Amino acid sequence: MPFARWKTFEACSLEMQKLGHNEESANAICASIEDRAKKGMLYKADDTALHILSKADDEELVVAGNASWDIVDPQRDQLTVQAQVKALEREFALPKEYQTVTVNHKEFKLGQPILSYTDRKGETHYSHVHEKGTYLIAQIRNDNLTTTKYYRDKIRKGNMTGYSVTALPLDFEIVKGEDGQSIRRVDDMEYHAVTLCEKGVTKPVNQRSNDVHVISKNEGVPKTDAQRAMSHYNLSSEAWEKLSEEQKRELIDELPPAGTRKKQGNTGVTKATKSSKPQQQNHIKDALSAEAILAKHGFVNANRDVAKRLAIEKAIEDATK
Repeated sequence: MPFARWKTFEACSLEMQKLGHNEESANAICASIEDRAKKGMLYKADDTALHILSKADDEELVVAGNASWDIVDPQRDQLTVQAQVKALEREFALPKEYQTVTVNHKEFKLGQPILSYTDRKGETHYSHVHEKGTYLIAQIRNDNLTTTKYYRDKIRKGNMTGYSVTALPLDFEIVKGEDGQSIRRVDDMEYHAVTLCEKGVTKPVNQRSNDVHVISKNEGVPKTDAQRAMSHYNLSSEAWEKLSEEQKRELIDELPPAGTRKKQGNTGVTKATKSSKPQQQNHIKDALSAEAILAKHGFVNANRDVAKRLAIEKAIEDATK
């Protein structure tokens, strides 16, 4: 029985399997699309927003959203569903080192497309071409490069406005659009690049690819006291581990009730980092060696020895007053 743009359910499943999904995944995608078709939602994707699915700040970061839609964009191009299917199949047929997601149309490889991802709630998301466009999942790289950390932070803060694609048309025709003006209808293409756009820097050409919101695997999962403390006091996991158990407990005890809004501005680490003329020199040394002292002075993420030395000197000055 026909639904959406397929003549039969089997035709949909075979298309998804050709993309790279196994039969189970292919059937799951088609069942979701079929359900929307039965409800009369033929041109509604699972979601038009860019999602962020992540376990924790220091772990994997995965984004998913609509990369392209079968509509006429402001440049008078229409990337048809047929063209999108062929382009995505070609993308996933490439060796993994050639599959790439860049940022702001630059050469920096920020991530890699993946076929599927299962979030903490057990829901599996799939890269595919639905009734009207392309839904794409990408794994964001995680390394110690400053550039990587910069863009990971931008993504987590919701500062990416969506995907943008550039493609080489392999088969196109100039036709009249609904408004009577000429458009270029592309029926076959291959991707040159898939990129994530940063708010205020670049903007997706396709109007349906720039609606963004953020979700997290931690959504609905209560944070531990340690996680709440690190977030509230703006402490990295490394800084937290350098604190003594007594210092950790004091910080946790000072936390506001769960659900209370985080304090604005630079929240100083209080009890665990304050020193009111300690009686023993060793106590001063231990207190000053904790990275929490750096946090007190705004150097929690400092990577330069000079910055750390200045922060420590300032801490010593305060502690010995």
